[in-house]
Amino acid sequence: MDVPSSAAPIFPVHSFETYLDLETRSSGKHEFYHGQITAMAGGTNLHNIIASAASFHLSSLLRKRNCYVLNSDARVETPKSTASFYPDASVHCNQFLPPAEL
Repeated sequence: MDVPSSAAPIFPVHSFETYLDLETRSSGKHEFYHGQITAMAGGTNLHNIIASAASFHLSSLLRKRNCYVLNSDARVETPKSTASFYPDASVHCNQFLPPAEL
């Protein structure tokens, strides 16, 4: 018996530069993964409570180290720029930020 094949949707593939251009002009946040750009939805109160608790706990663990925790306003990208995300918390160690960015 022949089963009809349904065509998978075709999504445009964007360059990382196109993504960065969109991100600088947009009022919302978008994530980038291997050429796909996806708008981020807002989080729930429970999501925010969990993310805040995780950031607080990470900060307390890193208190005596040369590290700091950033929240979901900080964009993180992979080394080869194939992905860019806004994680709920990210840890940065041994990196200098100018005073204007602290």
